[in-house]
Amino acid sequence: MVYRIPCNTNRVQCRANMAAVLLYVCSAFVVWVCCFQHPVQAQAADSVRCPSSCNCLGNNVDCSNLGLYDIPKNIPKWVTRLDLQRNSISEIRPEDFKGLINLQYLDLSNNGLKILNGSDFSDLISLQTLKLDSNELTEMPVFSSQSNLTDLSM
Repeated sequence: MVYRIPCNTNRVQCRANMAAVLLYVCSAFVVWVCCFQHPVQAQAADSVRCPSSCNCLGNNVDCSNLGLYDIPKNIPKWVTRLDLQRNSISEIRPEDFKGLINLQYLDLSNNGLKILNGSDFSDLISLQTLKLDSNELTEMPVFSSQSNLTDLSM
């Protein structure tokens, strides 16, 4: 599209019209860059949404007191705090915490957990606090991948 700048009047008016058009074009370009071309972290659509029934606020995901039997699928990769206490989760599958490298706090207390494998937590490299109180655990795995783990509550 070609836009003709009216310059039928004097040079001062013509330059003012050109400046106004240039300002308009630059403003439109800035809006386009900011709104449509802003770099977004590479995340799959399912890693951005809050799991159904859970509440998400900031980097916190609260799935407590929901009567869950399984850990929700598609927990966002950005989560730093995950609360799963007071559910009916009896086991953890290897894929449940896959990719949650930013998770620092995990509360699995008051569930029906019976067995834990250290490999179930292998992606949780930032984990600092793990709460496992009031479960049915008879053995405790070695958490070799969790060098940041400072608070283990059983």
